[in-house]
Formats: sequence, structure tokens, C-alpha cells
Amino acid sequence: MLPRKGSLKGTHARADREVAAHYQDPVRAHELARLYEAKTPLGEFYRDRMRRIVALLEGAEGDLLDAGCGTGQMVRFLRDFRTDRFTLTGLDRSASMIEEARHLLGDDPAVRLVVGRVEEMPFDDTSFDVVLAMGVLEYVEDIDQVLAEIARVMRPGGLTVVTMQNQWSPHRLWDRSVWSRVQAYRGDVRSPIVGRLGERQFRSRLTDAGLTALSVVYFGFNVLVPPFDSRFPVLTTQLQRRLEAIARGPFRRLGTDYIVLARRVGETDVAPTRTLPPAQDCRAAN
Repeated sequence: MLPRKGSLKGTHARADREVAAHYQDPVRAHELARLYEAKTPLGEFYRDRMRRIVALLEGAEGDLLDAGCGTGQMVRFLRDFRTDRFTLTGLDRSASMIEEARHLLGDDPAVRLVVGRVEEMPFDDTSFDVVLAMGVLEYVEDIDQVLAEIARVMRPGGLTVVTMQNQWSPHRLWDRSVWSRVQAYRGDVRSPIVGRLGERQFRSRLTDAGLTALSVVYFGFNVLVPPFDSRFPVLTTQLQRRLEAIARGPFRRLGTDYIVLARRVGETDVAPTRTLPPAQDCRAAN
């Protein structure tokens, strides 16, 4: 579980170093870039996440920061599908990831790429209208500090879209209780997850940071657990797509991950209610 308060001492510092080393590796950065294009369940998961985020940002515009941008796929996706809507900035702690992003995006003067940590972002207060943090918060020790940084660099009334792994989904439960131990026994390299939060806890952390949740979308309905999902990729992907229909029903929390759309609310603002977008609307963005 992610701590309410924390400092990078002892095990915290060790976990931080593990995250840094894992994603600084140029080979791993290149492999991650290729995953977004792969016809695999994980590749489908990444592409579905991007489509859903674009759908949530319908009508938004201005200066956008992708905090923890990785190899730049989301920045490219926004550039291609929301042309002239955003001025784009990507930030990542890994120079190898930023180098992959530069290769992906080419020499584009409309995109700025910066090496830096999400815990201490090198941007002035109120610099952005939209801030994304996709697949980032699971890898940080002090989630409160990161959410405070996101709020700091947002303009009043700005939007943020953040994702979190759903610790109670069947897929994540299996991964945590069984598959992670199998991989550790075999000596496999695993992504260095620090912790996960349930939706209620996550909403509380957002509120503490001055951010009001407008909607929550669960996705990634992977019912074939590892290693069977990778051995039967076509079947896994087909089942995922069919099960998207339950995203708006009582079983939506079976999704492996969830996306939160939140707004930075000023002292005199009242956050509006926003209806969850249907799954088919999200896919239409592709």
C-alpha cells in the first residue's frame, strides 16, 4: 500500500533506485516503445487506455503536460488525433525514455520533451491547462507529493487525467498473490510496482491535493490471468473487447485499471457532475 506520508529513506530509497534503474535501461525503453504497437493483450491494453483518455479530454484544449510520458506514445496520439488543440509537453525521469520519445515524435517544434521527476517538476506554478499521469502513480513512494505537484502546475479550473492499477481486480490479485512469486522464483525481470490504491482511497488523496474527481472509468477486463493471457493473445483480446460492455455496470470494478478525470477547483468553484462516457464512445477516438 502506498504510504500517506513518506520520505526516500531506507526501503523507500531502495525502491526509488529500482524504479530509476528499471526504466533508465535503453534496451528496456526500446522494448516498451514496441509494446504499444504489438498485437498482444498488453499492447491492446495500452492502446485502449490512450483511446479512453482522448475521449475524456473531448472539448479540452490549451497547454498539456504528460507527466511520466515514457516513450511518448500518448503525446503522439494526442498530436495526431487532437491536432491544434494542445501545446504538448512530455516529462519523464528516464533520459532513455525521452530519447525514445524524440525518435518517435521526430523533430517537432510543437512538442517539448523534458527529463525530470514527477515529484519535483521543473515547471512554474499554473503552467498547464491539462496534466496527464498514465501508469505513473504506482511507481512513486509519496503519492501525495506527486498529486500536489500535479495540482501546483495546473491552472485553476484545469483538468487532470490520472490512472491507477485496481488492486482488487482478479488479474491484479492473481498477479500479486501467485504470479509475482512464480516470476521471482524464475528470476524474471518485473516492473517495480511500489503500490496500488483502491478508488475510495485514491479519491481521498485527490481531494487532499485540491483536486475534485469528475468521473472514474474502469477498463482492461482481462479474465485470462498470466501466463495464459500471453499464450492465447487472440482469445484474450477478444474477451477483453466483449467484456467492455460491463464497464458501466455493477461489475466495472473487475477492470484491471481505472482512470480518474479530475479538476483543480478554486475556493469559490463548484465541481460539475460529469457522466461516464460509454465504452464505444471511447473506442471511436481511434
